[in-house]
Amino acid sequence: MLETEKTEKSLAVCEAIYDFCKKNVRDYARRGLLEQAASWAWLAAYHASVSAFIGRLADPDLEDQLLEIGRTLPSFSRAPCASGLLRVLHVLTEVYEIGGHTRLCQRWIELDANRHRHSVVLTAQGGAIPEAIKSTVLSAGGEFSVFDPKTSLLERATQLRSLACQQADIVVLHTHPQDVLPILAFALGEVPPVVVLNH
Repeated sequence: MLETEKTEKSLAVCEAIYDFCKKNVRDYARRGLLEQAASWAWLAAYHASVSAFIGRLADPDLEDQLLEIGRTLPSFSRAPCASGLLRVLHVLTEVYEIGGHTRLCQRWIELDANRHRHSVVLTAQGGAIPEAIKSTVLSAGGEFSVFDPKTSLLERATQLRSLACQQADIVVLHTHPQDVLPILAFALGEVPPVVVLNH
């Protein structure tokens, strides 16, 4: 078999797995099983961006399904800023002792601590949290939050929406491509403006 034929077959298998995940998102959402639908969306995104690149950088259909699920979550009133400093909430899937996006976020906060109040939330931290980023946030007067990755996706998305409404004037996403929490959390218009950092 030629190398191109192998590649085409491999891509076709990866695409079929992705389509199977997306089908499960639709099927579970139709049945009102939204946590399962969100979990299949995470798996689809993980498959497409981490385990087997299928040639797509975005999927509006999958994103629309996640937005529909996110619109079912509770809404929260936005808390006004009392300090006079713009409140920035940095959302990261996880942080590492060594790594570009972790250091980028940390340096951003260090260099901007006098002008803005920066807080950080981790949506799915798998390992130890580096002390450097945590101490940077706390010494600059911000909040450092870590969601329990064993908590359901919809609960964490609700927590993220609540946190953003209480603590942020702007949200910056440093999240991994498979992290579906931001699209679920920010599916409603009452949330602060959201910026995506392409790291």
